[in-house]
Amino acid sequence: MIKYYRNIIFCLILISKVFVNGQNNFYHFGLPLDIQGDTYIFGDLKSDSAISMKNGVSIFLKGDLFHDVTTNLTKKTFVSYNRVDGFPPNGTIIFNNSSNIQKLNISNNTVLNNLQNLNPVGLIITNSNSNFGNLEVWNSFDLKKSSNIYLDSVNLELKFKYRLDTVPLRTKTYGSISGESNSSLIIPSSDSLEKVFVIGPYALSSTTQFPNDYNIGLSINHSDSYNDSVEYSRYGTYIPNVSDTSFNRYFVVTKPVELNSPVVDYYDNILRSMNEDSLDIYISSNYGQTWNQVGATTDALSNIITDNNNFGWKPSMNAPLNQSIITVGKRDCNNPPEVNLSLDSTAVCSGNNAIIEFDSITPSCSVEWFKDGVLSTTLTPANKSSTPEPTLSVTQPGWYLITVQDSRGCINKDSIKVKSSDLPEFGAGNCFGINTPCIGNPMNFSANPDSSDSSNMTYAWDFDYYSNNGSNISSLKNPLFLYSQSGIHSVQLTITDSSGCSTSCIRTATVLPYPSADFSFQNSCDQTPINFTNLSTTTYGGLNYNWDFGGISSSLEDPSYIFPSSGPFDVKLIADIAGTCRDTVVKTINVFPLPNANFTFNDTCENDTVFYKNQSTVSASDSI
Repeated sequence: MIKYYRNIIFCLILISKVFVNGQNNFYHFGLPLDIQGDTYIFGDLKSDSAISMKNGVSIFLKGDLFHDVTTNLTKKTFVSYNRVDGFPPNGTIIFNNSSNIQKLNISNNTVLNNLQNLNPVGLIITNSNSNFGNLEVWNSFDLKKSSNIYLDSVNLELKFKYRLDTVPLRTKTYGSISGESNSSLIIPSSDSLEKVFVIGPYALSSTTQFPNDYNIGLSINHSDSYNDSVEYSRYGTYIPNVSDTSFNRYFVVTKPVELNSPVVDYYDNILRSMNEDSLDIYISSNYGQTWNQVGATTDALSNIITDNNNFGWKPSMNAPLNQSIITVGKRDCNNPPEVNLSLDSTAVCSGNNAIIEFDSITPSCSVEWFKDGVLSTTLTPANKSSTPEPTLSVTQPGWYLITVQDSRGCINKDSIKVKSSDLPEFGAGNCFGINTPCIGNPMNFSANPDSSDSSNMTYAWDFDYYSNNGSNISSLKNPLFLYSQSGIHSVQLTITDSSGCSTSCIRTATVLPYPSADFSFQNSCDQTPINFTNLSTTTYGGLNYNWDFGGISSSLEDPSYIFPSSGPFDVKLIADIAGTCRDTVVKTINVFPLPNANFTFNDTCENDTVFYKNQSTVSASDSI
C-alpha cells in the first residue's frame, strides 16, 4: 500500500505509466497531489483533499474510490478542476473492475472532472455521511459499459460553462452524461429521492433564448423575462397521478419561466411494461394538481419522445416552489377509482393541526400520500388500505396528494394545499359592539376585527350560543337580531380569514324588559301634604322615577307634595330602566278646600230658648 502523508508535498511528474499493483491501496492525505501521467491502481484510491490531473491523464481503478473528509469539511474537491476561463482539464477516473461492483464513496460535496465506467457489473455512488451528498461532475460521465450506475443518498450535479460578455451564451456543456442506454443508466438504488440535476445559466438579458439540452434525459427551450438561474432535475421514480401508469422518471423545473417543446429520452428499462405506441408527454404547471397531455411522437429506435404541438407552458406563481413537472405515461382506465377531498385548501393555524377530510373514496383501494411530491411513509396507512375512509391530521404546510389504486391498477388522485396562517385577531376593545334594546326592539351587533385582518373575513354569529340549537345565527358582519325574551343572552362571534383560520369570542347581551309603573295615595285637604307610595315593578335591575305634579317634578321613589290650591290635579309617574325602557301612569288627585265655619243666634231671657243658625260656608270654586 502506498501512502502519502500530510507533512510532505508529492507530485508525480511522470511521462510513462505508473502502476500501483499487488493488493495494496493508494492512500493520499493532506496537501494537494499533482498527477501528470496515467496511473493504474489495483486496490482502493482514497484521498481527503485535492488531486489535480493533467489533460489527457487517466487513473485506472480496480478498487473503490473514497473521498474521505474527516478533519476539514471545507475540502470538497477530490479531483480539482484547475479551471482556466471556466474550463477544467480533461483528466479521467476510469472504473474498470470486470468482476465486482465498485463503489464511489463521496463526503458531503465532492468535485470530479471526468468519470468513465468500464465495469460491466456496475458502480454504486454512495455517501459516507447520514445526509444526502452532492457529487459535482464538471466535464463528463461516460457510461461505456452496459452496467447501471446506482445513486445511494447522493445527488449528481452536472456543471456547465457559459459566456458572459455581450450576450450570455452557453458555449460548452460540462457535466454531460454520455452512453446512457437501456442497460446503462444512472438510477437511484432504491425508492429514495436521489436526483440528477443541472442549474441553467443566469440570463443578463430579458430577450435571451436558451436552447437547453441538459444531458439529464430532457431537452427543452425556455425564453422569458425571468433572468434567474433555473434548476432542471430528474428523479428516478414515477408520478402515480399523471396516468394510470407512468415511467420511472420525472423532471422538475424550479423556476416560473416559460418552457417550450420538451423532448424526453425514455429507455426500455424505465417504461414499467408500457407500450411505446401509447406513450405521451404529461406536464403539470401547478405541482401535480392538474396535468396537460401534450401530444407527442415516439421514436422507438432512438427512445425519444418529442412534443409535436410546440407546446408551451408556464408554472403557476402559486405553485409550491414554482415547480413544473414533466413525465411520460399512458392512460388505459376509463373509470378510475373515486377519491375526493372535502376542500381544495385548508390551513395549519398557528401550530394547530389541519384536518383533511373526504367526501368520498372508493373502498378497498391501495392508498399512498405524497407531501410536496415526496412519498410520505408517515401519512400513508400502514396497510395502504382505503377502508375505512381515512381522515388525516397534519401539522406542516405544503401540498398533500393522495393517490388511490384499485385492483386493476387504475389510479386516481386528489390534492389539497395546506397553508400556514396566524389566527385572525380582534381589534382593540371589545371583539364586537352591542346595544341594550328594550324587548320588542332589535339588537344591533357590529364585529370588530383587527384592521390588518379585515379583508376577506367571514363572520359567524350565534345569538344564543349556549342553547346550541343553531337556529339563531347570521353571517353578516353587522347584523340585527330581535330577541323574543328579555334577559341576558350569550352571543358568540367567530371570524374566519381567507386561510380558513378562525378566532371566537363570547359576550353577554342584555335585552331589557318594560317596567310596570303604579302608585297609591290618599286625597287630602288644601295646604296638607299628600304622600305618594310608589308601586312600580320590574323584572330586571333597578328603576328610575320621574314624578310630574303639574310642572313640579321629583325623582324620589315615594315623594310628598303640597298642592297650591284645592281642586283636582293629574299626577304622572314615569318609571324607567337605564333611561330607555319606561312605563307611564297618570292618576287624578283631589285636594279638598278648607271650610269657613260661622253661626248666628238670638239673645233671650233666662229660661227662654236660644236659637242658633249655622252659617258655615265653603267656596263654590273649591268644592269637589
